[in-house]
Formats: sequence, C-alpha cells, structure tokens
Amino acid sequence: MILDATAGNRTMWTHKNSKNIIYIDIEKQLWNKPTIYADCTQTPFKDKTFDAIFFDPPHDVPVHNGKKGTANSRPTKLPIDISSKVYA
Repeated sequence: MILDATAGNRTMWTHKNSKNIIYIDIEKQLWNKPTIYADCTQTPFKDKTFDAIFFDPPHDVPVHNGKKGTANSRPTKLPIDISSKVYA
C-alpha cells in the first residue's frame, strides 16, 4: 500500500485512482478529492502501515510576509523536519 501524503489534484500520477494508493490532503477545493482529508504532519495512520510514502510539497504556499510564492520563488525548506522519516 502507498500513501500520497500531499495528493492535491494528483498531478504527479498518470492513473489518478489507484486502489493501491491512499490519497490525503487538507485542501477542500480539489478536482480529485482525497481518500481522506488529513494534514500530512498528523496522519491518522499507525507506523509501518505503508510500503512507500510520496511527499510532493505544495507549490504555492505563503512565504515572506504572507505573500504567495511559487516552486521557483520560495525557499526550499519544509515546515517540519522529515529527515529521520526518509529512507533510501
């Protein structure tokens, strides 16, 4: 089983509705609704539930002084430290 922890509109997936993927997101206004509305920093799943987790951070988030940025203009720093959660 796979978790897409920041599913959005599933733009990184060729097949948008796989039975092997749980899609989560907190955004309510999406064309492709998530399987579960959840914050990727506080998921409702137990450890070791998934074989793989995909994390594609938002590309349009508030940055300096509340202004919006894009993937090319914003700092590439995550709001949480996931280094201990990433396995190669």
